[in-house]
Amino acid sequence: MLKVAGLCGGYGPIRILWDIGLIIERGEIVTLLGANGAGKTTLIRTLAGELRPSAGRIEFLDRDITHMRSHDIVEAGLIEIPEGRQLWGGLSIEDNLELGAFCKRARPDLKASKDWVYSLFPILAERRASAARTLSGGEQQMLAIGRALMSKPRLLMLDEPSLGLAPQIVEELFEILVKINDQNISILLVEQNVDFALRIADRAYVLEHGRMTQQGAAEELRTSDSIRAAYLGI
Repeated sequence: MLKVAGLCGGYGPIRILWDIGLIIERGEIVTLLGANGAGKTTLIRTLAGELRPSAGRIEFLDRDITHMRSHDIVEAGLIEIPEGRQLWGGLSIEDNLELGAFCKRARPDLKASKDWVYSLFPILAERRASAARTLSGGEQQMLAIGRALMSKPRLLMLDEPSLGLAPQIVEELFEILVKINDQNISILLVEQNVDFALRIADRAYVLEHGRMTQQGAAEELRTSDSIRAAYLGI
């Protein structure tokens, strides 16, 4: 579904990513591990078209999207949920969701998509007229995921969805991600809660100082001594 080869990039003259290779197959959950500053968010933003790579190639569904504009990447079905959620705080839950269905491919299914989001997150249905800024952190993350689902993603990229949330809410969110994946939506997950992420993932990559240093089955990495010491505190 997604193939990245030789990807380099960053912010202007400051290079963050070096020769990145990444593959995500249809229906997979792939998690990206790495310390703060490793380049995880930079990679997500580059894949989403927010940053332009200086070298390399990005293919999505056998189509070269390396230099495609971000709104065209959304139209193709590659959707990012950014760290910090970036909701429209003064607008209602309902309005935030409907704005998520702005792309042409999503508009005909707006009602069905919204019904699905409300079935995944009943609290959003109950509070649909409430302003997004009045929601708790967990509810705001639910809304951010729901808004992304309104765009009818084929591949969903999440950047630190559990950041700042209580453990019980984190567990609920990860259960929802598995349900979303069951609907044949692939997921690329950047997540500080490494144990949770590796539990639901099929495969994982490790990014260190802008370079991919390890990859493999999630369960293999979860039991790896180096991963356990570096990310699980064991």
